[in-house]
Amino acid sequence: MKKSPEELALPLWLCQERPPAWPEASSRRWLRVHYLEKTWRSIQNVLLSDGEQEKLLDRNGLLQRLEPRSKMLGSFLLLIALAGAQQVLTLCLLHGLLCILAGVSRIGWRYYGRRVLLPTLLFSGWLLLPALTGHIVPGEALFSLTGPSGYVLTITRPGVTAAETVLLRAAGSIGTVLLVMATTRWDTLTKALACMGVPCSLVMVLDMTYRYLFLFLQLLEEYIMGRKSRMVAGEDQKNSREWIGLALAGFFRMAMEYSREIEAAMRERGYSGRYSYQPLGKLRLADTVFPALMLVICLSVWGS
Repeated sequence: MKKSPEELALPLWLCQERPPAWPEASSRRWLRVHYLEKTWRSIQNVLLSDGEQEKLLDRNGLLQRLEPRSKMLGSFLLLIALAGAQQVLTLCLLHGLLCILAGVSRIGWRYYGRRVLLPTLLFSGWLLLPALTGHIVPGEALFSLTGPSGYVLTITRPGVTAAETVLLRAAGSIGTVLLVMATTRWDTLTKALACMGVPCSLVMVLDMTYRYLFLFLQLLEEYIMGRKSRMVAGEDQKNSREWIGLALAGFFRMAMEYSREIEAAMRERGYSGRYSYQPLGKLRLADTVFPALMLVICLSVWGS
């Protein structure tokens, strides 16, 4: 039975030249959804930074060629020198030495500054602002600021010197640790810690934490991608809070289950509570030069 042309006509919504406009979501709803995107980007940044770390390890630099125990011993002596330096000029020279080590290890200045100078200014700089004033560190006044109510704020020379000392010491300490971390593979670093007498329980915790951190980051990324793939519209504040609570509880339960499975697998393979590792090779003559040089610098700083 044939249908009439009226019955075969297309519906009106298919005959429109332009598709109907989507309903405008409020800015509040849009922001409620955006937390998933921000969390996903943060995870991607962590994974990308680990890839950048691998590139630094593959470069043929000075610190990359050093034996890990020699590198850690020299860095420890350099930290002692930074702690004992009292003059700003000495701290500047030590920080210049760190910059030279970063250069010969083929670590870019942008990478070094972004991870050393910027955190130092952000986390230590604003804490030291009160030390610049005469109320905290009295002494010779450099200049004074007068407020609208007649309050006088004096910046003193000893306060500026103390702030410079703390900032340079903090930047040098962070830079020393960064150079070791950026030029040493994590499994090799933990072996060197165990060889130098660090408790094996602590070394094992550090080793397994780093190893399974990226596994749980990938699982969290799958959580977020699954949530995003099932969202076709905005969600209100109540639903977002409920999902965050359920996701945290589920992720914590999954992490506990993984930890029990990992422990059971380790015991099946003969784990008895002791951290076993393959010993590192013998030190070369060239590996002793770096800690010897750091020892001379440390004794010179403390002797002055």
